Amino acid sequence: MLKALAQGLLGVALRILGVARQPVLRGTFHVSDASLSAPVRVRIDKYGVPHIEGKTERDVAFAQGWVHAANRLWQMEGARRAASGRLSELADAPQALEVDRLARTLRIASIAAEDFSMMDDEEQQIMRSYVRGINSYLRSAQYRHPIEFTLAGITPDLWTVEDVASICRLLAVQMSHGWFIPLLMRVLQRKLGSDSAICLPEWDNRRPTSLPKGKNEVRAHGSQAVDPDDVAVDMMHLHALAPEMQPGQGSNAFCVSGEHTASGKPMLASDPHLRGSTPMIWYQVHVRCEEGGLDVAGVSVPGVPLITMGHSDRIAWGITLTYNDVADIFEEHCHPHDADLFEVSEGEFERCRVWEDEIAIKGARREPLRVRWTRHGPLLSDLMDVHAWTA
Repeated sequence: MLKALAQGLLGVALRILGVARQPVLRGTFHVSDASLSAPVRVRIDKYGVPHIEGKTERDVAFAQGWVHAANRLWQMEGARRAASGRLSELADAPQALEVDRLARTLRIASIAAEDFSMMDDEEQQIMRSYVRGINSYLRSAQYRHPIEFTLAGITPDLWTVEDVASICRLLAVQMSHGWFIPLLMRVLQRKLGSDSAICLPEWDNRRPTSLPKGKNEVRAHGSQAVDPDDVAVDMMHLHALAPEMQPGQGSNAFCVSGEHTASGKPMLASDPHLRGSTPMIWYQVHVRCEEGGLDVAGVSVPGVPLITMGHSDRIAWGITLTYNDVADIFEEHCHPHDADLFEVSEGEFERCRVWEDEIAIKGARREPLRVRWTRHGPLLSDLMDVHAWTA
């Protein structure tokens, strides 16, 4: 009884402290900075949606960074740590370590820095303005230290353009499905036998759609029985590598001509089928600037500037995942006496690139990580129980 009472009081105290730490964003206010061409006006409507009005796109991006940080700082912190492989600094948890190992093996942060270097000047300036806006909030008198940071025992570092670029790259990795199916097929092939037919035939609707009660094994023609629980172990590794690729995921979008609607106006529906979360991945916002005539409302991703899905007064756009194959998987063959040599042609081997890394884990523990890349890319087999595969 006393334990339950203490837990209840602790929950109430944390709730009160959390609410007290929330930023007070309501009504209309202005965001100012020496880097802006003019102060930016921000109006919070009755639904809590910010309407940002500035002189230039860079000014608007600055204010959007400010507002994002004020409302979603902990979410943004989690995203940049996931992209850079630093989640384990927050918690000594197997799931965090799996994500960190993947992010560092794929070298998401390094590739993101290259992404930024290839952007044109205006894109880079918008991203820099957005980052300045985030950091301006962190230094401002309006800053409220989120309760999550207190519980984690950390203080947010200032943001960089590489942080923003890495979140963009992380989203791209999460939405890439082309490498997942080949690995899944490889797992099944290893369990069912190399001679098993992996392709699924057309299904006759007269056949049963579920296994008879009590049947807990999978059998391919001419192969031995396999316990699904055994396959599930390898599937857990795949899901750890690709958390957005759980069964049941999908994506769709459609557009209907005004000839078929009651209003006579076209209708656009966009349903990316991203998994639900608290807070959700999207953040509603309306941005408008004098120069260039930008006037767009929609949803944004905290940690990324401007609008991802939305509409102007003339057009609307959405996004959907088409499940196109945008990644290649290669099966590598290593030298029998040197695991860092990989065959590039018959009898010819090439040494892979190696990075010795360490993952800091909360509690002062450090986990060594050896990252290997062949000419095709990162060696995924170092992360899971499969033969040498690269993406």
